[in-house]
Amino acid sequence: MKYNTMNNDEIILSLCARLKETRLSLSMTQQQLADRAHDGIAALRRLQRG
Repeated sequence: MKYNTMNNDEIILSLCARLKETRLSLSMTQQQLADRAHDGIAALRRLQRG
């Protein structure tokens, strides 16, 4: 059985990086993603900074 050895900070950073990669692969701006997620641009920017 394989266990994940990432701590919480590493998991959050990984998710933030994947969010940014996905957003960019879809050619979306942060504002467009925030609008689609029904969230504010400031919250999205904080997420992507980690």
